[in-house]
Amino acid sequence: GMAAVGVILVSVMLAHGVALGVEHGEAGIALVLALGVACAFSDVGAFVVGRTFGRTPLAPRLSPNKTREGVVGNVLGAALGLAAFVPALVPVFGWPFVLALVPLVAGGSLWGDLLESAAKREAGVKDAGAWLPGFGGILDRIDSLLVTMALGFWIARLWGAG
Repeated sequence: GMAAVGVILVSVMLAHGVALGVEHGEAGIALVLALGVACAFSDVGAFVVGRTFGRTPLAPRLSPNKTREGVVGNVLGAALGLAAFVPALVPVFGWPFVLALVPLVAGGSLWGDLLESAAKREAGVKDAGAWLPGFGGILDRIDSLLVTMALGFWIARLWGAG
């Protein structure tokens, strides 16, 4: 039952990326790519800054290695990842929308990671799968993207962007 819920949840959350492409055409596809790259940069930024400067735990019961200092790297990484897509996004969506994506990606990445950590703790497992052992499993590679893609879709729709 839990596997079925997981498959449905992953499919529904990632379907928001398809919906972005359908609703916004090439600009939507650029936005999907931007969100994916920004999530990856956000995760790497959080890891690097957290490992280098991290002293204050963020959520020790859920994820003991995450730090508040890592959140700074999270935001910087999101901004750097989105910066590469500014020429494709700003003409269609505008500067205010693109700037609003920075905290959206940073927050979505953080919440996706913490939600997945909570699910793993509840299930009593270290990795969410065997495909990428040592990295938390395959779900740990896309947990940030799941939440961020859905948030990106809904903010684009509510904003009336594009």
